[in-house]
Amino acid sequence: MECARFYLSRMSRQMDREEADLLDVIGPDEYHERVSNNAFTNRMARYCLESALQLNEIFADRPGFLAALKEQLAYETDWILLPRAIRALRGPRIKDGVIEQFDGYFDLEDCTLDQVRNRLRDSREYWGGDHGVAGTTQIIKQADVIALIALMPEAFTDEEVAANWAYYEPRTEHGSSLSACMYALTACRIGRLEEAWKLFLKTASIDMVGGGKQWAGEVYIGGTHPASNGGAWMIAALGFAGLWVRRGKIELHPHLPKQITRLRFRLTVNGVIHEITVTHSGYSINRI
Repeated sequence: MECARFYLSRMSRQMDREEADLLDVIGPDEYHERVSNNAFTNRMARYCLESALQLNEIFADRPGFLAALKEQLAYETDWILLPRAIRALRGPRIKDGVIEQFDGYFDLEDCTLDQVRNRLRDSREYWGGDHGVAGTTQIIKQADVIALIALMPEAFTDEEVAANWAYYEPRTEHGSSLSACMYALTACRIGRLEEAWKLFLKTASIDMVGGGKQWAGEVYIGGTHPASNGGAWMIAALGFAGLWVRRGKIELHPHLPKQITRLRFRLTVNGVIHEITVTHSGYSINRI
């Protein structure tokens, strides 16, 4: 409820328009700062607002509790605004099935990674910010729209996933440890298993190999990357094994790359431990 209140306070609407905006934000792509209506940010804000309203259903058998909470937080006005805000919050522009990352993104210079890299005066130069070489281009640091699709897979069709993957991946520098896993998850879904395998290796080995922005010569300055490590698990379980848990039921839709002959892991659902094994000939789900 408090997070939803924050987004209500953050939304802007002009007098001559019914739609509301989230202005001056930074989405997952850190090379483009102070943008408006980032598709990822707006969709996550909408999810937060919708989740607050779902408390009506969650506490349907305890209406007094929710009423007391609203009173404690002085939330009566906010509660009235929630459904209006959900309807008003701007959705992204879509062109040929591709979601525009933020307002005006499609109008930026469309160039290649190599073109932008060649504009650097120093290899250690930061690409983003007000004066970065990528700031006025469509080159992005990390998964942004693709992160949205990876985290909310049921909201997008396979055709939409394929169109956005094909558009954004060549324009992504993967300058963040959080990027490769998002692209790998979506690559599995659309059958790009060779790309998914390479991205999996990039994610899983991030703390074990040299090179990259976490190194200064032979000195490691990057710390560890537990989120990327978690991303490697997500690729294996959600991508390669195709794991879904819907209403407490385990489903598997495997996309096993040729480099893996067998994948096995354990999963706890509703307090019950299951051992899942996936091969190219099938899969099994066994209670332990």
